[in-house]
Amino acid sequence: MRERGVIEPAGLIVLGSGWSGLAETAEPIGVWDYSGIPGLPETTTPGHPGRLMHVVWHGVTCVVLVGRWHVYEGHTFDEAALPGMLAHALRCRWLLSTNAAGGVASNLRVGDLVVAEDDVFLWNAKEFRQRAEERFSHVPRYSELLENAFDRAGNAVNVRFSKGVLAMMTGPCYETPAEIGMIRASGASVVSMSTVPESRWARLAGLNAAAVSCVTNLVPSSPLARIRHDEVLEVLGMSLAKSARLIGRWLEDEYVRGASGRRCYGLA
Repeated sequence: MRERGVIEPAGLIVLGSGWSGLAETAEPIGVWDYSGIPGLPETTTPGHPGRLMHVVWHGVTCVVLVGRWHVYEGHTFDEAALPGMLAHALRCRWLLSTNAAGGVASNLRVGDLVVAEDDVFLWNAKEFRQRAEERFSHVPRYSELLENAFDRAGNAVNVRFSKGVLAMMTGPCYETPAEIGMIRASGASVVSMSTVPESRWARLAGLNAAAVSCVTNLVPSSPLARIRHDEVLEVLGMSLAKSARLIGRWLEDEYVRGASGRRCYGLA
């Protein structure tokens, strides 16, 4: 990527299921399919086009991954963490992850946005866990400085969101009511099938990290309740306008534009 002109971008943004439309608001410098970049697997999940973009977005030069990789596609946890690894390798200052999520907290409604304060990795992979535990006694939380930038952005563009804990299940099935009970007991507000590997890797590597979830479905009311992926994408499509306003204003924040203070935890 450095040979293609991607030199120390400010940050890296991952656009998850249904979020790809936001990329249209950025000014592209270079666009490549994952298949044309050595080391990046192709994507197979609908709503994940599989493009890497080098862009100027609201005046900020950054990398955008339009689509990510999931464990349920057969990828390892290290492959699912590739966005964090790439951000670290390109010497980004921050990683912003977006995803579609199920609403666990009772106050959430379909279409709500939730900024992560912390996360719960319910199904750890042995290899990923051991690599981390060899070096660290804990995983640092999401950046409060980036969270504060979201507070300022939300107030500026009148977009409401909540904050909470993001849980991850590996999927590919949506959670049963019993599993939702377990997730709620863990203290989580939302649950997804992604984000945690990439954001944890970035945080362990010393980058500031933030994550935003769009609530696309609520807790199933019965074991027979069905949730379809196309409905998830439809909800996100209806929420993109406010998401674009929030993230656009977030990118204009003075801290995000010039975020420094990388704390390196020594992960190479």
